[in-house]
Amino acid sequence: TASATPALPGFWRMVLQNSVEFEEDIERYDELVLDYLQDIQADWLDESARDKGFKLRFVFSPNPYFTNEVLEKTYHTERKNPYTDRLECVKIDATTIQWKPGKNVTVDVITKKPKSGGRRRTAKPKKEEVPRDSFFRSCFRTLGPDEELPEEELDGEDEEGVDLMDCLMFDDFEQGLSLRDHIIPHAVRWFTGEACEEEDEGSTATEGGGEEGEDSQEGEEDEEEDEEDDEEE
Repeated sequence: TASATPALPGFWRMVLQNSVEFEEDIERYDELVLDYLQDIQADWLDESARDKGFKLRFVFSPNPYFTNEVLEKTYHTERKNPYTDRLECVKIDATTIQWKPGKNVTVDVITKKPKSGGRRRTAKPKKEEVPRDSFFRSCFRTLGPDEELPEEELDGEDEEGVDLMDCLMFDDFEQGLSLRDHIIPHAVRWFTGEACEEEDEGSTATEGGGEEGEDSQEGEEDEEEDEEDDEEE
């Protein structure tokens, strides 16, 4: 797959931020890392058997945050019902990000005061990493029926009758499909904002057209009344 305008700074960051699927996942501290994203590519796992799934490749230039050159997401799918076109995602594999020391944007480093160590010993403050919201946390995680739930999802309230892992996989799969089918093929349109403004512009034009139509109709009625008055005179 050819790289799309890799020389344009922040191209793919803007593409993702302009898309409905990813705009809420990208935090301010993610933006600096995403500026090193050079390309996003999609490939079938097996060109002759596309039902098996697809892979997304996030290609990064050398950066001060992690050592990976490529971060991958692999979506394994199956057609469980031969009588429908519906494919079900059965597992999502993601690359483990090799963060450089002190550069992990998916955690907050909190300094905790130590317990008193007595008069002679001065205990050093302890630093603890606490998970925080991040595009790189939510996007690059392995999900599947045999996997443990991500730690950041354990704090949420359990809804009765809802399998949280199934929900996470469904949402992730939808994002993957959007990238493969809509965002990557039209990346330039998403970068410029054209792809996300069409609906708003259409509704605005329709509303404006309605108002203009009413004004012109009223104007025509006024002209007709003036002509009638002239004829009577």
